[in-house]
Amino acid sequence: PRGIEHRVTRKARPDGSDLKATVEQAIASVGGDRLTRRERQVASLLLQGLDTEAIAAELGIGSGTVKNHRKHLYGKLRLGSRAELFSLFLNHLITRPLSGAPETPAP
Repeated sequence: PRGIEHRVTRKARPDGSDLKATVEQAIASVGGDRLTRRERQVASLLLQGLDTEAIAAELGIGSGTVKNHRKHLYGKLRLGSRAELFSLFLNHLITRPLSGAPETPAP
């Protein structure tokens, strides 16, 4: 199994693609199996800095629907704000396995 030691000693690619791929995989897997596909999409777009209206336009849904998905994903992940979502994401990013397999945090 790859551990923290591997993460620290692994050489990054000069173009940053390794880091970019790692961040993209972490964004896609945050929340694990507790979120629906649509909730993960909304979480991903929130983590990318989009607001409710931009998320609605990106997904082709209404802003009220985005708010409902956000409310549900916050409830499932026991979060109260976007800041808490970012904190959860950063923790997920630094603790997830490098294999790219989604990890479901303990409840």
